[in-house]
Amino acid sequence: MKLDIFSNQIDFTTSEKVVILYLENHLNEIDGLTITDLAKKSLTSNATIIRLSHKLGYDGFKDLKVNIIKNIETNRFTNNQVDFSFPFSPIDDLNT
Repeated sequence: MKLDIFSNQIDFTTSEKVVILYLENHLNEIDGLTITDLAKKSLTSNATIIRLSHKLGYDGFKDLKVNIIKNIETNRFTNNQVDFSFPFSPIDDLNT
């Protein structure tokens, strides 16, 4: 799942892109993830994660993590594939 918070930036470094890719591919692990865990699992450094957080406008990784979790929860309950014509069919008249 692509996260909206990463879509506005286009000047990520290679290491930052690795962190973003890891986060997007492991959304179910984010809640218990520490900055050290993320650095080890993405083969980057704590400094890279902090720079990424600051680049996105957050005070640090904790703020970034909270926003990612909020984003996940918001998207979980948003159904973007609503068929507004359901349960109507093309042969229904106005009274139906």
